[in-house]
Amino acid sequence: MRSAILEGMKRTLAFAAASTLLWVAIMLALAFDHRARKERFLADELELYASRVETTVANLSIFSRYVLEASVDLPEVTSLVARALRSDEAGRAVVRAELRSVMAGVYERLVRFDFRQLHFHFPDSTSFLRMHSPLNFGDSLKGVRTTVDDANATLRPVVGFEEGRIFNGYRFVYPLFHEGSHVGSVEVSFSMASFLNVLGRLSECFNLFVIRREAVESTVFAELLSNYAASAISDDYLFDAAVPPPEALPDFGKGFKARIAGGLATRGDFALPWTIAGVEHVILFKAVENTRGEQVAYLVSVREEAGYERLRQDFFLLTVAATLGWFALAVVGWLFLRDRARMRELSRTDGLTRLANRASFIERASLEFDRSGRSALPFCVAMFDIDDFKAVNDSFGHNAGDRVLKAVAGLLGGGIRATDLVARWGGEEFIALFPGTRLAGAARAAEKLRAAVEAGDVCERRAVTLSVGVAERAEGEGFEALVARADAALYEAKGAGKNRVVAAPNADGP
Repeated sequence: MRSAILEGMKRTLAFAAASTLLWVAIMLALAFDHRARKERFLADELELYASRVETTVANLSIFSRYVLEASVDLPEVTSLVARALRSDEAGRAVVRAELRSVMAGVYERLVRFDFRQLHFHFPDSTSFLRMHSPLNFGDSLKGVRTTVDDANATLRPVVGFEEGRIFNGYRFVYPLFHEGSHVGSVEVSFSMASFLNVLGRLSECFNLFVIRREAVESTVFAELLSNYAASAISDDYLFDAAVPPPEALPDFGKGFKARIAGGLATRGDFALPWTIAGVEHVILFKAVENTRGEQVAYLVSVREEAGYERLRQDFFLLTVAATLGWFALAVVGWLFLRDRARMRELSRTDGLTRLANRASFIERASLEFDRSGRSALPFCVAMFDIDDFKAVNDSFGHNAGDRVLKAVAGLLGGGIRATDLVARWGGEEFIALFPGTRLAGAARAAEKLRAAVEAGDVCERRAVTLSVGVAERAEGEGFEALVARADAALYEAKGAGKNRVVAAPNADGP
């Protein structure tokens, strides 16, 4: 009997040991998987943020080019720069005053659109006129402002981040010519506040900008160092004093500087989770290099992120499930995956109309837009707006308005090809993409949908019609600009009497 008891104890211990080893193996596997998921999540967030920064630079570059061609690269302006180049210091003072007077109205309008700098230089990179600081002129930017040096040397536009003697930012520097002769260059730059505002609309987060202290102190005029302030990021980095205002800064709490010191030391991109006021955030650091390839600043994204918190909760649930055994693990895992798939689907669908929502449309449209660019295929977008929709709500109530929205959504969604996509853009507006389709074909498809809604049984109490704007992608045009042209065509349709389709003329010709 004693032998049997000992044998039973041995079996029990062996089973306990085997079970423990199995549990440890499962826990280790879960821990490694959890770590990999966190790293992948942060890497994906960083990659997405980097692409949004690039998009912001591209959009502002287009805007600055428009300012150059519309208001600066004109004979009456370039002739003054040419005259100053040929003059002595006394003559240059006269021309500087004339140029400042000519550009005063332009610069005043630019400031309202968050431009910070309109700066003219001579071919040898000497500052001639800073509209943002007219008393600072005559200093040589040679070796200090690479963008200016390069624009004057290569006679081509130069775009990039660069420190300045007064302000820093993404520079858009263009060579200037008068009657075929190179007479200097001009810089058209936005404030970092404007840059962060545009970036914030793309990334839906709070953005900060910090620049290395040594880069500021070695470049900025000594009397203007007050434009910068100590940052909450690191003692080695400074804030542009107005970007953002101090009262808008989040309170990172104790230990934050020490936590990010290692990442800052790499001078590369990095990301980390951080709790602010009890709420989980993901903080992304996008390294900013100047045109010499030197890392001199960071763009910092601060965003509440439930996704990262869900990763931690998932790990806890899975470890609890592991202690209950393989069966419990399988059940919990299946329920978890099913719920994630369901939540993902819900996050991509408009709750009322069951069409794709705005976020999922932009995701799909971006892929199709990029594919059309690589393959040189046409790409069209149509914007739909229900005419006088407010009257439906005001006359028959919001429940009737909801029924109209669902009916219109059903007609739009059921009237497109499998390769097309229609989504609810917001309110009573819908949007559709037509990949591989020319403007005429997209306009015909939009007209078919408009007619279907007009003839459909949408509202028993009144007729429901659509106004539609259609646009085809032009060479070099960005997606947002394409949507803006379609939206402008929609408003043209509204102004022309509603219940019609207006096709925006192709920006790059027929």
